[in-house]
Amino acid sequence: MTNKYFVLIFFMLALNIQAQEIKNKKDELLLYSQFGEFCTMCEATIVCSDKPGMTGESFLDDESYALIHLETRTFWSQISTIWEFFVRNFEGYEVKGHSRPVIIYYSQDGKWSDIEVADARISVDPNLIQIKQFVIDRVSREWISQNDQSLGTCKRVPLWKTLEYIDQRISKSNDNE
Repeated sequence: MTNKYFVLIFFMLALNIQAQEIKNKKDELLLYSQFGEFCTMCEATIVCSDKPGMTGESFLDDESYALIHLETRTFWSQISTIWEFFVRNFEGYEVKGHSRPVIIYYSQDGKWSDIEVADARISVDPNLIQIKQFVIDRVSREWISQNDQSLGTCKRVPLWKTLEYIDQRISKSNDNE
């Protein structure tokens, strides 16, 4: 009788370890959320730089980087999401990603220059974020130019704190004009 319980406990532990391994691999993806693949109504902020060890707001004050604000999908894009999930029920069809608007803030040594509005394509296979002038590998977090040159690495930064920081920077620059 105790052997049956031992085998059952061992089997449950093995399943739990396998489930944790799958979960951890997905958690390693840039822009993976608790809702599954990055949700269409979620927002995110990512900072990309050629300097390793990007940390804290002081980094944003002094360094060179691209700060990317991925916004929620537009109304019509949300409608297309409903269609994609409807169509996905048919055999052989799988949603491979989606597009959404982004705002990119460029900094050179802490001085913001251009602010660009663009579209980003977040794909599942391959795991990439594609914006017209660069690509971010969601697995390695590498920031890559159009001609396949490494520009640095990217990391997700806290959304609300970063949006507050962006608002402060924009209002400060408006006050100086």
